[in-house]
Amino acid sequence: MFNLNEKIMKFKLLDKLMMLSKYSLTAVLLQCLLLNTIWAADINAQEVKSVTDVSIDLKVKNASLSELFQFIEKNTNFYFSFSSEDLNRDFTYTKNKKNITVRDVLLDISEKADLKFKQVNRNIIVQKNDGINKSTPKVEVVIQGITVTGKVSESDTNDGLPGANVIVKGTSTGTVTDLEGNYSLEVPDENATIVFSSVGYTTAEVAVGNRSTIDITLNVDVTSLDEIVVVGYGEQKKATVTGAVASVDGDVVREFPTNNLSQSLVGQVPGLMVVNRSGEPGADNSTIRIRGLNTLNNSSALIVIDGIANRDGGLARLNPNDIESITILKDASAAIYGAQAANGVILVTTKRGKAGPPEISFNLNVGMNQATRLPEVLDAAEYAQALNEIDLYHYKFTEGRYSDDDLRKYADGSEPFTHPNTNWYDETLKDWSPQGNANISLSGGNADGVTYFVSAGGTWEDGYFKNSAVGYNQYNFRTNIDAKLRKNITLRFDVSGRQEARRYTQTRGGTTFRFLYGMKPTEPAFWPKRSTDEERLPGPDFESGQNPAVTSTEVTGYNNSDNYVF
Repeated sequence: MFNLNEKIMKFKLLDKLMMLSKYSLTAVLLQCLLLNTIWAADINAQEVKSVTDVSIDLKVKNASLSELFQFIEKNTNFYFSFSSEDLNRDFTYTKNKKNITVRDVLLDISEKADLKFKQVNRNIIVQKNDGINKSTPKVEVVIQGITVTGKVSESDTNDGLPGANVIVKGTSTGTVTDLEGNYSLEVPDENATIVFSSVGYTTAEVAVGNRSTIDITLNVDVTSLDEIVVVGYGEQKKATVTGAVASVDGDVVREFPTNNLSQSLVGQVPGLMVVNRSGEPGADNSTIRIRGLNTLNNSSALIVIDGIANRDGGLARLNPNDIESITILKDASAAIYGAQAANGVILVTTKRGKAGPPEISFNLNVGMNQATRLPEVLDAAEYAQALNEIDLYHYKFTEGRYSDDDLRKYADGSEPFTHPNTNWYDETLKDWSPQGNANISLSGGNADGVTYFVSAGGTWEDGYFKNSAVGYNQYNFRTNIDAKLRKNITLRFDVSGRQEARRYTQTRGGTTFRFLYGMKPTEPAFWPKRSTDEERLPGPDFESGQNPAVTSTEVTGYNNSDNYVF
């Protein structure tokens, strides 16, 4: 009984060993199949080249077509597919030539053996040439799923450009370059077009054709400032900036005919308020606030020009022709400047030289100013009538201080001296007040050496009052020089200067305007000049001490263009 049980246990153990061997054999077969798949995938992943790009050293003598195809397959990655009925069995081929392309070999065979070839990736299909369609090429190349490799470099240093986008045009298929600027991309066929792009560089498009290696150089795009914004002491892509950032191009601010650069930002940036409390030449500095009043003391924005904060003169007196861009920083993006940036930061970047031949630019801007929105005042007749009504209704007088005859003379202007009708704004303000600025600049340089930008200019602005010395003149210059000392070392040398000349009267413009608002229209602005020696103005004769009567009841010879200033 014991021996029987022992034999049964041995049979069970043998059965289990056979089952384990079966599973092991299956696993081995699966592994071999997997390895075969991986090997095939590696073969397919190899770069597919056109027969035009593959060369061989051909050395055959009296070889049949099948032997010739075997020789090409042995020395290349191509495989031939053909029907034995299409091949001439009596044809032999002899050739001894080094570095000959496969395409030239196939063309030679097609002429002598009356055949045509079509390459589809690595497979070369051989067919008998029927001769019906003469336009069909005898060697046709159709590469599907081409692997294109290459390198993307930048024009300034010729170094590899990392992170550049490499995309098949019209599709979502693409890749990015590595740290050295290299890339590898699968394209559908030779008719595809590859688009190369990167932030701050121009976009390039290249047709693939029969090429498998494409190297490209991207030039710096100086006009794509909307993609790059200046943040603190560096630059960032606009999409990755944390915080509110707005930028204004220098060409935009130059379009405004104003001598005060701060006034050119009005309406250009959301949330930016520019308040101008005076239009007096040289005293028209604006208050700039970002998002209103944020502190109890000074709520003005911090002005940073070429990395230097709180420069004398600020934004107002910069030459608009020197500006490259203006960036407005709000919230967290301005935190690099600390507590003084609590009300926002305005970063101004001036122009710098660009590599190339010297370029000279001249700009002239001339404009005319005019006082607008002047208060409406009463004329002499209305003013006299108002005083009469005050006398009658407020002081209870029986009659006003001006008679009906006085009101008539104020209204019709028949007595311009005794009953004048003066509009003090018309008498004191100019119809037009000129202003302008002129600027000349020189830029150029060498990409591997020194680049320069030099400019000089002048600004002038006249006052609004007649016969007044009020005016403003400014002369400025700027020199921005960049010298590339080493591959990663650049020296910047910037010098700028400004001379201002402000001319004011003893009474400032705001006080004069208040005086004009309170002047009486019933008082003359000018004393009339007598036309003859016999006629004298009413009033005492200071030479004789007497007051002779006027020879006429009316003052004749009144000439408004030849008056004395009152």
